[in-house]
Amino acid sequence: MVVQQELIVSSNRKEKAKEYEGEVVKIIAATHPTWRVYEPSSDYSRVDGIAIDNRTQQLIAVWETKCRNKSLHEIQRFGNEMIIDNHKLESLKKSSWLFCVETYLFTYLLTDGLILKTKITNDKGEYVCIKRDAEEEGSAGLDRGTIQKKHSYVRIDGSTILSTGQPTGSI
Repeated sequence: MVVQQELIVSSNRKEKAKEYEGEVVKIIAATHPTWRVYEPSSDYSRVDGIAIDNRTQQLIAVWETKCRNKSLHEIQRFGNEMIIDNHKLESLKKSSWLFCVETYLFTYLLTDGLILKTKITNDKGEYVCIKRDAEEEGSAGLDRGTIQKKHSYVRIDGSTILSTGQPTGSI
């Protein structure tokens, strides 16, 4: 019975996260009128989305989306850094190098209803964000316990606020 309840909670959190990520995609499209945005059809993709330039029909950007139960004030209090699984940033870096496009991290701060856009790499696959890496215990995924893994702390320096009026909530 407890396992079944945990699965329901995990499923509900995943559905909520997917719903919030859908809101981020709408904001990306609204704030980037020259982009046509696409999300992968699989939950197991390396990236969360791509953008095609409407005028040239060329791939122009790749991104990762994160939803955090945090406020901008909390991030500022803790050194202006967001924690991201290192393998997510490495996927963005490889995609950038392979497709010669810039990559971004779009973060939905659910406490504020705020969406940030942080550039991660240039179009040569080189990190342009300020980040540091650390090996530590972290989440194995939504409601899956913890494991030892490599994290990156990405500073929000140079980030753009795309929206301040999104629904607030938590996952």
